[in-house]
Amino acid sequence: KAPGIGKKYVVNLSLYYPVSINQSKHDEVNINLGLVYSHVGYVNGLDLALIGSAIEHRLKGFQLCGLAGVVGESGTGVQIAGLATVAGESFTGIQASLLANVVGETGRVLQVSGLANVVGQRGTVGQLCALFNVAGEGFTGIQVAGGFNVGGGRSSGLQAVGLFNVVGEEFQGIQLGGLFNVVGEDLLGFQAVGLFNIAGNRLEGGQLAGLFNVVGDEMKGVQAAPFNVAEHQKGQQVGLGNVSEKNQGCQICLVNYCNEDNDGNHNGAVNIARTGRIKG
Repeated sequence: KAPGIGKKYVVNLSLYYPVSINQSKHDEVNINLGLVYSHVGYVNGLDLALIGSAIEHRLKGFQLCGLAGVVGESGTGVQIAGLATVAGESFTGIQASLLANVVGETGRVLQVSGLANVVGQRGTVGQLCALFNVAGEGFTGIQVAGGFNVGGGRSSGLQAVGLFNVVGEEFQGIQLGGLFNVVGEDLLGFQAVGLFNIAGNRLEGGQLAGLFNVVGDEMKGVQAAPFNVAEHQKGQQVGLGNVSEKNQGCQICLVNYCNEDNDGNHNGAVNIARTGRIKG
């Protein structure tokens, strides 16, 4: 037996725990039926509650609650609730609610909600909601929201949003945002946005923006915006104003500036290099 298992019940009925058949929060149940509030230890099968249900340890099966469904530790299966679903540690399966879905640590999960989806640590996730999605230590998968998406650590996949996307460390994939996209370290992929894109360290791929693109260190790929900035430019910059500290690529713009030119190409009305030679 797993640690903490109490009595076993095929069917449990609960009005408002502890007004229920089970008298321990560590009991194991196959079919759990709650009116106002039920609280058991394990569900291996079906958990139905008119208002809310709490499973202290583990769910294996299906949980359907009128307001909230909570699993204290891990879950495998499906959680559906009117307001919120929560798995305290890990979850594998589907979470769906009108308000919010939360996995405290890791998950292989599809989350669909009206407001917010959260996975606390790394997981393979699909997150779809109206306001925001968060994967605290990074994610592999898809985040789609009307407001914003956040990947806290190294992430890969697709972020598509109405306002902005942020990944704290490295990102491999595509960011599509209404206002801005930010990757704190390396971007291996593509950013497209209405205002600006930022890759804090290195870019291998492309940036397309309505206002400006910034790469903090090395850029291998294409930057296309009215204004483009890259520390070490090894790709192509296209816009009204291009700036690079070190240029070994191609600048196509009205005004091109590089602090050090190393056999780069400049195609603009005004081309400026403080050191090296201009090749255009």
